[in-house]
Amino acid sequence: MGVTIAYEGSVRDAVARGIVLETARSFARTRDWAVDNTPLGVVITPHQKSEPVVIEFDKLSISGSTKTQFAGARVHWQVVELFKALQPAFVTLEIDDDASAWDGASPQDVEALFTRFQERIDHSRAQLATASDADSDGGVHPVLQTLLIGLVMLALLIAGGFAYSWWIGLL
Repeated sequence: MGVTIAYEGSVRDAVARGIVLETARSFARTRDWAVDNTPLGVVITPHQKSEPVVIEFDKLSISGSTKTQFAGARVHWQVVELFKALQPAFVTLEIDDDASAWDGASPQDVEALFTRFQERIDHSRAQLATASDADSDGGVHPVLQTLLIGLVMLALLIAGGFAYSWWIGLL
């Protein structure tokens, strides 16, 4: 789960493939992104907290995905701009953008989505931190207790009906 841009496309010929790769390199270098050439294409790292954009061709096609969630909305927006710059060289280019920037969402909408994701992460971290503390009466925190019961139930279901019947008998 996270904010990701998935991509798949094909070019007509080797000339178009070269245009895609050179355009990607140029786009990345003007933004001071890390660029690593590979035998099949180029790997671009737009931010240290982003997954790289891997543009490596299998004959005349590419496919991949890049998680930008932890790099922020601005980096996500720029990766979408990269694909918009590459689009004219492709015969087909399909983008599945979790933030909908590719489909016309505004920069403010993309920023709002990133903020919501970060709030969810912060909330989950707070719950986990709370769950690790014992209740004032020395018992197990209810969230941790629910998690442990769920894990035990899963293990028992895997072990089979006998173990499940035994567990029910203990309750």
